[in-house]
Amino acid sequence: RRAGADDILVIPQISLDLSTWTEGEPATVTVSRRLNGDGTETVVVRETQPLTTRRYVRLSVRTL
Repeated sequence: RRAGADDILVIPQISLDLSTWTEGEPATVTVSRRLNGDGTETVVVRETQPLTTRRYVRLSVRTL
């Protein structure tokens, strides 16, 4: 994403069935953020639950 982008929210969402989605903490946690030197940053997010069943992940992008 663009580094310092304060006008958008990027929210990871997790689902077991593609109908019901859980977003943000406590379903996910941000592990790290790294500036790439080109005006963007890489954000690493992981799921907090052990991977015991198939899950789906999507990103919700919202403007503020």
